[in-house]
Amino acid sequence: MPSLAARTVLCSAAALVVVVGWQAATVYANDGGDWSALFYTGDFMRLPADVAAEQPYRFPASPGYDGAFYHMLAHAPSMPGDTRASIDNPPLRWRRILVPFLAFAAALRDRERIDSAYIAVVDMFVALGTAALVLFLSREGIGTAWSLLFLVVPAVLVSLDRMTVDAALAALVVVFAVAEGPILWFAAALAPLVRANQVARLRTPDVIYVPTPQNIVEAMLELARVGPADVVYDLGSGDGRVVIVAAQKYHARGVGIEIVPHLVDLSRQIARQGEVADKVTFVEGDLFETDLSRATVVTLCLSASVNAKLESRLRGLRPGTRIVSRQFPIGDWVPDRKIRAEDGSDLFLWIVPARSKRSGRT
Repeated sequence: MPSLAARTVLCSAAALVVVVGWQAATVYANDGGDWSALFYTGDFMRLPADVAAEQPYRFPASPGYDGAFYHMLAHAPSMPGDTRASIDNPPLRWRRILVPFLAFAAALRDRERIDSAYIAVVDMFVALGTAALVLFLSREGIGTAWSLLFLVVPAVLVSLDRMTVDAALAALVVVFAVAEGPILWFAAALAPLVRANQVARLRTPDVIYVPTPQNIVEAMLELARVGPADVVYDLGSGDGRVVIVAAQKYHARGVGIEIVPHLVDLSRQIARQGEVADKVTFVEGDLFETDLSRATVVTLCLSASVNAKLESRLRGLRPGTRIVSRQFPIGDWVPDRKIRAEDGSDLFLWIVPARSKRSGRT
């Protein structure tokens, strides 16, 4: 039997062969051989000038996916103004700097090499996770060939498909299980730079998650008169049903903002199963910090106090934006319409008015 070191190298190399082969097959079969398609940049996304100059593959009628934001960050880790303005949640993304920074460093600051360096960094983390799993399985007396199952961990699959940073965290988790001494502490120091601790990174949820019934979701979207030209932002999106229904039934694009990580993951899974993953995106972030400037419709299933805190931000959205809230008003803002839903709850509609040319106020 080969030594443990040899098995570790063999399994890691096998994992890399599978990963690179699968990526190549995907790119050449679906995307015309353009490797930048792995970042899943949507044509709805605003791009920094240096990224736009590369003419990355852009998916039509799509809001894109998280990997595109980390790709932007890899081009400019210091996040200058143009990059900051293009990223959906700059503070959150920057706190996940490890993979983008390693790509930037590996490219030796050569912007033409950023894409390949980024893909290589993600793939190497997959190899690291596989190697660590070999050590763990060997210690437990289990066949080390099973280490290749690391490739089907959901976080790894998403990273390989759309160049997110989750594979790095998955690899470090396995390292935690086998490492000792300085290596353990080093891995522990790196982990918060991939996905920072939930307590340190985000506030606790403002409301308890309760799924909105399907008929109420549809009533809210009907009240807002959602159509194919709309971009629906759902604040506190839970399992993503509002924006998913908006995409499936009304052919709109959608963005869900949710603070609870497992709900974000669930939303993405449901969107894939519902075949609308190319039309919706889900952001793990704080609804009070997220840029809403692209929204044409905003939906709220929150609370009176949270709505009141959002009032000034919502009033500042571009004129014509429709806002629908279930059950609760928005501070002192008088709604344009109010209806009673089938379950007895009130649905409120506001339309952001045009701003006065003289004062700039609505």
